[in-house]
Amino acid sequence: MSSKITSDELAELCKGRPDLRRHVAPQLVSHVTPQSGEPLPKPRRKQNSPEGDLVKAVLTWLELMGIFAWRNNTGAFAATEKGKRRFVRFGLKGSSDILGVLPGGRLLAIECKSPTGKVRPEQQDFIDRVTKAGGLAFVTKSIEEVQWRVTAAQIAGGKYKFLKTSSDDFAAQKQAEIDLEDRRGG
Repeated sequence: MSSKITSDELAELCKGRPDLRRHVAPQLVSHVTPQSGEPLPKPRRKQNSPEGDLVKAVLTWLELMGIFAWRNNTGAFAATEKGKRRFVRFGLKGSSDILGVLPGGRLLAIECKSPTGKVRPEQQDFIDRVTKAGGLAFVTKSIEEVQWRVTAAQIAGGKYKFLKTSSDDFAAQKQAEIDLEDRRGG
């Protein structure tokens, strides 16, 4: 039995459902056999974003360091069930892009932003709540900042607390370290 369907069958499946035709049909293109000459829907490709690239880089680095972490997706969509349309929300609004557990059990929450990205109030609230509860939570705009903060937290045995959470503060801290090395002649 073939798993392919004809373009006519695809059209019948999507009849009266333009949303299905637009969003689901492109996923089925490789399983459709052209029949009626109707052009098949083109698959949609999501463009890479600076934030998405940073999330991938951070997750890769955390995995290499042996830190258990995952991408934390949040959002919402409209669904129809038994003829009724409803709005479904998933994930905690404002929760960080990456969640994880540092060795020793401390919660890790990292909000990744592009160089021009801004933190929303609910995101900052989540970061503040995690930090207040003893977790390591911060906003980052670079992989270097993640490496520095996570490594510093591990060296300090989980007792190190970051008082500053912005990338600008991180840049100032790194510049101060470079200036100190220069004064020492190193």
